[in-house]
Amino acid sequence: ALRHIYAILGSEGKASAAKMKLPYNTTAMSSGFDTSLLVNFHETLRLSAPVPVKKVSPMILNPGSLMITDSRIYYLPDSVNNVDEIVQSIDLHKIHRLYTRRYLLRPVGIELLMVDGSSVLFAFDESPVRDHIYSAINEHPKISRNCVSVEEYTARWQRKEITNFEYLMYLNYAAGRSVNDLTQYPVFPHILSDYTSKSLDLKAA
Repeated sequence: ALRHIYAILGSEGKASAAKMKLPYNTTAMSSGFDTSLLVNFHETLRLSAPVPVKKVSPMILNPGSLMITDSRIYYLPDSVNNVDEIVQSIDLHKIHRLYTRRYLLRPVGIELLMVDGSSVLFAFDESPVRDHIYSAINEHPKISRNCVSVEEYTARWQRKEITNFEYLMYLNYAAGRSVNDLTQYPVFPHILSDYTSKSLDLKAA
């Protein structure tokens, strides 16, 4: 829409057109965090102000802001671009694993893998901001400490304690892949089902 405004106003009107856009970029950052959004009013804020962030999901990129308390993470979607979205709160003790991620080839992402198998991917503007938020979450006393090495997960798979799918998904997550980002979506190997033929026709459907 802004390109059409530029075309109408010409180069001299670009500054004025840009000013017209400012109100639509305003998020919770402008006025601080609204404490009425807290699930529990006894929660303590761990950040001095909400941090700009983008919530990444397949084919969708939702801008907003992030706040951390002593019990939860709050994602506040932009009020203009996400009219139907509501504030999302994530209990810290429900985080199963925490990963740093690349987004658009830049080390600016954090992915939260929850105990119920769901996940949330956030992308920040700069790497130092991402690293600060990662440390604030990772060092939190309420976060689950589920640091299982690849070797231990492999041993569980060999003992048939986890399924092939669970093992392959773990390897994908450990390799930096995410179901929330189509540019680095999980990959799976081809499965051979013919164990009787002396030779395999790999061109067969």
